[in-house]
Amino acid sequence: MLESQLFWITIYIVSTAIENSIFKFTMDTFSKKKKNELVTVSMLVVMTVITVILTIIDMDINIKLAIAITNSLIIYLYNYEESKLKILIICSIYWLGFLGTEILAINIILALCGIEDINQLYSNKLLYLEVVIVTKLLLALMAWILKSIKIQFNKKLNIKQKEMIFIAIPILSNFINILVLHSFRTGAMDNYESKDFILEVSTNLSAISNLALIFIIIKVIKSFELRIENKAIKEKVEYQYNHYIQLQNAQLKVRQLYHDMNNHLICIENMNKQNEESKEYIDNLKSELNEWKSINTTGDMILDIILSEKKSICSDNNIEFNTDINFRNCNFIEMIDVCTIFSNILDNSIEACNKIDTGDKYIKIAGNIINRFFVVRCENSKINIISQNQNKIFTDKKDKFSHGLGINNIKDCVEKYNGNVSIDHTEKKFIINIYIPISSCSEVRQGGIDDELIYSNL
Repeated sequence: MLESQLFWITIYIVSTAIENSIFKFTMDTFSKKKKNELVTVSMLVVMTVITVILTIIDMDINIKLAIAITNSLIIYLYNYEESKLKILIICSIYWLGFLGTEILAINIILALCGIEDINQLYSNKLLYLEVVIVTKLLLALMAWILKSIKIQFNKKLNIKQKEMIFIAIPILSNFINILVLHSFRTGAMDNYESKDFILEVSTNLSAISNLALIFIIIKVIKSFELRIENKAIKEKVEYQYNHYIQLQNAQLKVRQLYHDMNNHLICIENMNKQNEESKEYIDNLKSELNEWKSINTTGDMILDIILSEKKSICSDNNIEFNTDINFRNCNFIEMIDVCTIFSNILDNSIEACNKIDTGDKYIKIAGNIINRFFVVRCENSKINIISQNQNKIFTDKKDKFSHGLGINNIKDCVEKYNGNVSIDHTEKKFIINIYIPISSCSEVRQGGIDDELIYSNL
């Protein structure tokens, strides 16, 4: 049976059909189809026939592979909606896997049979059949891995064109190097006079591939740092949110008691007008209760609590604190974002003021609706040096990573509502302006805001 030409033609047909089926699966996994299924299958059948004919006539392996790769690129370009660079990368990945599985299958059979000369393997038809079977099993395993991890190349990941090129370089380089090494091992290069030149090209490609890998490693490190930063931001936002929710719950309970308790104290005070000690004691209790009384001026309870807490901190640190915020028409902003925006603005301002040893320490924050935008302006005194480059703030603090999370938190929240953040500073003051549209407008008004308009009630 192994000597039958019909048997081997059948093996070639089945083997090539399996390869092209896995190639189609690869295309379907990575890309969106733009042609009818019948067109794609028909082109793959033609590709199968061409490959089988070239195998039967014993075409040079390198020429046959070049024709197969060219056919695969044509089929991919014609039938799927992808960029040329992405198609080139995916085809290279497939053929790199194809060659890799074939080489791995050869090494497995050589090891199992104790053969060192690869030519013995190709001259023994039974061993060659085993190589074909193992190769196709490994290709099927590769397809199963792709299906398991459900790779969606360049759909979930935002890969830029420049980065795609650097990814393509090592893939293509490794593909060519494996092809060259395989050709040398099988003796396919023995008849080529320019094999030394091919080796030189292969070596240079390896060097270029290493440079591209260095770039990719740098990108991976930066991506890892970004994930750490995002995690820190998320943890800080959740902490702030939970903190103010707890304060809100506590204040709601106190509010329930405040009115009745205050009336009781007035009655007791009237009953003990002659007793100075009891009067002083009652006044102290009233003062303690007033500490819990909400500012209740913004129209949002969470924001009132934030301002009340920051005002208390400013009072302890001798910082003049002035607020004028009307938040009544801004209920579209989520509670967690209210916490993030205002707590971070005021924390940064308090931190800057606390660096001042002598001189005025002040914070002025105002917010109102102006021309269909909710505009927030916060100004604080400062003495520290601030560097700004491409809208990024650089600090004189040693912990530069932790610093800046507050500004990033603010920007992330504002951008959720198609808003904008602008920062200005002089030698003695720092100003942050926030513009959040409250209508369908998508463009933020350019320029600053009128200080007299915003601060008119301060």
